[in-house]
Amino acid sequence: MEHPVAGDVLFLDVDLFPDEAGIDFSTEPMKQRKEYHTVGRWCALHGDSILQAGMHHLEAQFDFAALKRDLSVQGIETMTKFTDFPELQQAFTTGEQWNVDPARLTRALQTRAIDAATFEHIRTQGHAIGSHLENLERNSGYKGFNKSGVDAILRAVDPQRAAIQQEIATTLSKNS
Repeated sequence: MEHPVAGDVLFLDVDLFPDEAGIDFSTEPMKQRKEYHTVGRWCALHGDSILQAGMHHLEAQFDFAALKRDLSVQGIETMTKFTDFPELQQAFTTGEQWNVDPARLTRALQTRAIDAATFEHIRTQGHAIGSHLENLERNSGYKGFNKSGVDAILRAVDPQRAAIQQEIATTLSKNS
């Protein structure tokens, strides 16, 4: 959504299923589903991004290389770019780890937003992947987005996937 005067843009990430691709959400609300992907899992763990948890990620336009360098000096890592075109570069910072309310965690398991292994990992650690900063550089007046890149980064930061990767890393470091 772009504000016509200010030019500010909101990208609203949702778990969109194939049967919903043709719906005009400005006039028809999304249906509640019992299937979860990245956004649904994140909201199940942390709360609604507008009224409860806060933002999943903040995207702003920067000089891509300069921000990556400046963040690195501060100890903040940048993930692999999910878009690397001359007119568009995008990458998330490594996600902050946020505490998860035990009642919310239990409810996420009960509603099948997460599986038992993810539940146990988050219960033991006490936290799950939270918010990111998105480093975005647009060139040549480009206003579009890279759907396949967005799909890839949302899969990469899925709370269930992140928990499994953290568990594997912990196990490997113990066995080294």
